Amino acid sequence: MPLVLSAKSPQALREQASALSRHLRDHPEEPLHHTAHTLACHRTHHPYRTAATGTRNHLIKTLNNTHTHTRARPTPPGITALYTGQGSQHPGMGQQLAHHFPAYAHALDQAAQLLQPHLDQPLHHLMWHTDPHTLNQTQYAQPTLWAHQTALTHLWHTLGITFTHTTGHSTGEIAAATLAGILTPQDAATLITTRAHLMQNLPHTGTMLTIQATPEEITPTLTEHVSLAAVNGPRSVVISGLSEEVEHLDTLWRAKGRRTTRLRVSHAFHSPLMDPILDQLADTLHTLTYHQPTLPFTGTANSPHPPTTPHYWLDHTRNTVLFHPTLHKLPPHNLLLEIGPDAALTPHIDTHTTLPTTQRNQPETHTLLHTTTQLHNHGTPINWHTLLPPTPPTTLPTYPFQHHHHW
Repeated sequence: MPLVLSAKSPQALREQASALSRHLRDHPEEPLHHTAHTLACHRTHHPYRTAATGTRNHLIKTLNNTHTHTRARPTPPGITALYTGQGSQHPGMGQQLAHHFPAYAHALDQAAQLLQPHLDQPLHHLMWHTDPHTLNQTQYAQPTLWAHQTALTHLWHTLGITFTHTTGHSTGEIAAATLAGILTPQDAATLITTRAHLMQNLPHTGTMLTIQATPEEITPTLTEHVSLAAVNGPRSVVISGLSEEVEHLDTLWRAKGRRTTRLRVSHAFHSPLMDPILDQLADTLHTLTYHQPTLPFTGTANSPHPPTTPHYWLDHTRNTVLFHPTLHKLPPHNLLLEIGPDAALTPHIDTHTTLPTTQRNQPETHTLLHTTTQLHNHGTPINWHTLLPPTPPTTLPTYPFQHHHHW
């Protein structure tokens, strides 16, 4: 349960946290969810804020040593929905959220209905009851990721989050285009499954590799069959292409003392190895309907075309993902909320405050609750009634007014 506290000054906040710590220690019979609901739904939220989550003993210790706080912005900050790309998927993603949040489960069911005609296995089975090797196959990874992201988006909406901008990394851009209204959910489901099937049917002759290098350093070492697939940071790039040539470059850059990491993908995306499917993909792209965005959308694909054209989405499949350069085009004061099964993009971002929805190897509800409290601390209104079970208000320590003498 998240406990949120606020005050008009840092000193009052520390005193309130200490008082609440003593209250939790002295009243072990009081359910934590009663305390959480009272603090979130029956107290005024002042500018200086902090929050804590965990067991009762952890909360007692944390609240008694509260030294950090966030000053909420005078007006709620804008929030950019940032969608993670392929490689972040993992078996079990969303299962805990579906159990605890009916809104997520319902949205996932709707996505499953849209994908059902295009998949040879049920969506829920692919997400929750397959092994990593199966889920990492492109024909399954991309549709399941899109479905998970659209369900997470709906969950955030029910929690009171209003997105003011959106973008995505590679495959994640299709979820961003869905949120922005460029693609209907039906057309997005068609696009994500068509490109996934076409990619899956390509020969398994390619791979992708992250390298600690700048684009300027890496470009002269590329070959005819290896491309610069993504620019994720000032010194973080991804190359993609024929496996033997990528492996040669892996050896080359490791010899220079640079870190390299092989990606969990089945094919070499954003490389010349995608060329054989482009004509077939174009056929499908020309059957879709593109709409002007109802929410500002910033594309990360290296393309001269607007995202309301099929040409953009063809370039999106083949060309470089200019993720890091795109960060500088986003609203500078927005919070970035990463939407996906892992915090895959957050480590690459130093231009904005970025918060993850969930993290691999962490309980999903734990990360979601923590991020919700961080959004609250920054001044974002939260629909706490959706997040916390309804309970009658309970008696808690009163506000520690700061008395000032004037003489």
